[in-house]
Amino acid sequence: MSETIPLVEKVRLAGVVGAGGAGFPTHIKYQGQADLVIVNGVECEPLLWVDKEILRLRVIQVLAALRSVMEALGAKRGVIVMKRKYEDIAGIVKKFCSRSQAALELIDDYYPAGDEHVLVYEVTGEPLPPGVIPAQRKIIVNNVETMLNVHNALKGQPVTEKWVTITGAVPKPATFIVPIGTPVRLLIEAAGGATENDYLVISGGPMMGKVIDPEAPVTKTTKGILVLPPRLPVSIRSSAEISNILRLSKKFCVQCSFCTEMCPRYLLGHPLEPHRIMRAFAYSDDLTLEVFRLAHLCCECGVCSVIACPMNISPMHVNQWLKKELSERGLRYEGRNDRLSPRSVRNMRLIPSKNVLRRLGISHFDKYAGYKKFDNSKVREVRLLLKQHAGKPAVPRVRPGDYVKKGDLIAEVVDGIGALLHASIDGMVKNVTSEVIVLRAER
Repeated sequence: MSETIPLVEKVRLAGVVGAGGAGFPTHIKYQGQADLVIVNGVECEPLLWVDKEILRLRVIQVLAALRSVMEALGAKRGVIVMKRKYEDIAGIVKKFCSRSQAALELIDDYYPAGDEHVLVYEVTGEPLPPGVIPAQRKIIVNNVETMLNVHNALKGQPVTEKWVTITGAVPKPATFIVPIGTPVRLLIEAAGGATENDYLVISGGPMMGKVIDPEAPVTKTTKGILVLPPRLPVSIRSSAEISNILRLSKKFCVQCSFCTEMCPRYLLGHPLEPHRIMRAFAYSDDLTLEVFRLAHLCCECGVCSVIACPMNISPMHVNQWLKKELSERGLRYEGRNDRLSPRSVRNMRLIPSKNVLRRLGISHFDKYAGYKKFDNSKVREVRLLLKQHAGKPAVPRVRPGDYVKKGDLIAEVVDGIGALLHASIDGMVKNVTSEVIVLRAER
């Protein structure tokens, strides 16, 4: 690939999206100038090891990508942020940062330190206004794996693999690099299989992850696979039906306001007050009420539900439901750009990650899950979802019977926000639908 191609175009051609969360297409973030680029190595959710292992093993590549992004966007400052408790990895990162234009910033081990708004405040000392994303303040935030994918994109390598931590009720917790589209079942087998006959599989972290089928495919945003016994608090919470959650929320909220007092966004100074939303939700079905629009400010971290609420109900799920309903009606929060000040009690209400693990009943799963080589020969078929990112699904450009090589473009963006999709293995196109492309491995 020619060096005359701009960085943003190389990133687009490689199909890079945020390697976690909603998977926002990275080339869209890079369309403009920036003053500050933050590499998020905090790994917000407990039990996950992807970003820490990348920093341990690929810090040179991450820093090279950071320098390239800073140069392309005109940023004067680049920072890698991670938790100070990982002293050994921090030592490695600090050594290489000293040879580059980047700085290392260490923060305490609390949840949710990796939330973009929280992270920006930790680095800059100023909260972002409610409803404002970092890019609107000329700040770019990418997690560590996204920055590694940017490094590969600059060398002409599209996103075809994913770093994934597999942990929980498995005998050999590990972080693997696997082809995108690999069935989650194969990761569980590679970690020694489930130690429980009956178990749930959660994709993501214990606070914000979703229950999935073991046959579900790894995507560009899969960071963790948790194998958990169904009797644990985290499993019960994750598998609850939304209709039941909403019904109980209407009946049992006692307006203690603990959800508000512990909300990370409220503590940053945002006008988000979950207890007020819960009160309105209990007594009104009128979604045009202004208080409901505040749900758009919720980062869905789950602190209100897991840590704060004495009634074991979930303001977070109410906010999730409201955001979906409001978005369908075109009702958004009309934010102000007022300068904020964090609440005076914020530092006294930061939640240690170990408290989150204890409340979820999974402290015994807090074990090192370091990198181990994955046997790609076990992957006989991959299912590549056409929507692995924010925006519109990619549109297939292959048909059943076509032969593709790893890295070949197999789906593209027709219009709007989206990301290109590439073959993650060599093989034959087995099936193409409006949702997925299935590749059968060459043997």
